[in-house]
Amino acid sequence: MEHNDAELPRCERTNGEVRKKKIRAIVCVAVALGTFFGGLLSAAVARPAPAGAVACYFVARGYINPNNGTSITYGYFTVISGIPGPLFSGAPSENTAFFTIRTDVLQGTMLPTNGDVGIILWAPSSVSIYFNPAPAGDWSDPDTFSSGILIGRYQLPEQEFLQLPAFTRAVGTPTLTSSRNFSFNGNTYNLRSLLPAWTYDDTISNAPVPGISGFPDGIAYGGDCLAVASTGQD
Repeated sequence: MEHNDAELPRCERTNGEVRKKKIRAIVCVAVALGTFFGGLLSAAVARPAPAGAVACYFVARGYINPNNGTSITYGYFTVISGIPGPLFSGAPSENTAFFTIRTDVLQGTMLPTNGDVGIILWAPSSVSIYFNPAPAGDWSDPDTFSSGILIGRYQLPEQEFLQLPAFTRAVGTPTLTSSRNFSFNGNTYNLRSLLPAWTYDDTISNAPVPGISGFPDGIAYGGDCLAVASTGQD
């Protein structure tokens, strides 16, 4: 005999409704647990380097105007601890790098030489990190290194460059002042977790590279950075 729910005794209708509610509750819990554990897995991928460990590697160029003592620097990251690579859209180069860096204009003061060591003091400034989903870096155009999404802004303290006969060395510690979330390869990151502060160590060649408009002298360098602080929080 066919029947509908309206013909069922009240107790049977009630039991059916309870079963449906239980099923819905189980589904909701499963979805919530999947989201929770998925979040844990995503967070595990984004673990920052512990303080004192290498947090990044980069390649950059600096451009100087010797007439007024100003300079700008820009480049790209080859490794950022906590973000699984590769960090390039193709064969690694400035043209394919997803993560780039650019300073504001720096003001330098040349000190008297100390024997064969030249010393330049650079006034405090700011430096920015960008994520560009469609990279197209070109050393001759600084804007190609700041055309992506601004994901971090850092205060750059006063620095001292040591110019030796064969190379120049520079060390400094940028500190994060602002950041935003960004998505890369299916995961979400924030530089407040990965690079809240870091100390870079640059080795700069004294062999010149072509300059750019407004900055006729170019220098090439590479370096690494050490994590100064690791909060583990976004």
